[in-house]
Amino acid sequence: MEDVELQIFKETHVFENMTTKQMHILVAAIDIFAEKGYANTSTKEIATKAGVAEGNIFSKFKNKRGLLNAIIAPIIDSIFPASMNDFIKTRLTKEYSTLHDFFD
Repeated sequence: MEDVELQIFKETHVFENMTTKQMHILVAAIDIFAEKGYANTSTKEIATKAGVAEGNIFSKFKNKRGLLNAIIAPIIDSIFPASMNDFIKTRLTKEYSTLHDFFD
């Protein structure tokens, strides 16, 4: 995973309370989830890619769902509000004659 792709996790301070192993787990999970999908990924695969024991995943993230939540939460907290603000500023400040014009 590129450093640019990890920027959102740095900006939202996700890594501040994580050990190096936990950061490796998070990055490995993002890579494998992107490649294989959440359902087709095992915690064992994530641990192997991260170079840690599988128990390290459970100690911080509890389970695979907790790991997914750790990935999604910063995106929801950062990207969603920014997108909504942009939408409000660019789309809701104009007048539209029809609903079709609004969605066009």
